[in-house]
Formats: sequence, C-alpha cells, structure tokens
Amino acid sequence: MRLLDTADIPDGVLHLRVYEPDGMFILESDLGWPEEKVILFYDSFVHHFNHQSFEADPEKRRRASVLGWTILPYTKSTLYGSPWVIAREVRAALGR
Repeated sequence: MRLLDTADIPDGVLHLRVYEPDGMFILESDLGWPEEKVILFYDSFVHHFNHQSFEADPEKRRRASVLGWTILPYTKSTLYGSPWVIAREVRAALGR
C-alpha cells in the first residue's frame, strides 16, 4: 500500500493468514504485521456485501480479536476520502 510507505510504516505481510493455537485456519487479512498482531482489511462493497460475508466476517474477526489481534477494517470512503486516518491508526496499532 503506497499510503503506508509514505507514512513511514514498516512493510506488512500481504494476505497474512491467522490461525487458532491448534492450527485451525481463522482468516486471511489483506495486510498484516504478525509480530505486532495487527491486521488490516479493505472491505469493498463488491466482495463483502453478501449474506455469506455479512455472517462470516464478524465471526472470523471476533475469533482473531480474542486471540489478541488488532483488527483494522477500512472501506473505500476512508481509503480515498481520509487516508491519513488509516496511516494514523496503523501507526498507533503498531506502537509507533
């Protein structure tokens, strides 16, 4: 994400996968920082506005949150309308 590069945020891992302690798959984020347990999602209307995603996404994110992951979901309006919010929140979540 070019926005994060210009905000001096370290490279994250694209499509970071999160697992339960027993190895069961929970979710795949759009971008993540495994050391800090921070994951970012870009929730597009096209891919997330359906019954399956509406039901499954909060369930998966809750499971990851219980395991100590910080979940940062963003939409197009934030990405294009106020990208500095993303940079500020990612920086805060990473403890920078």
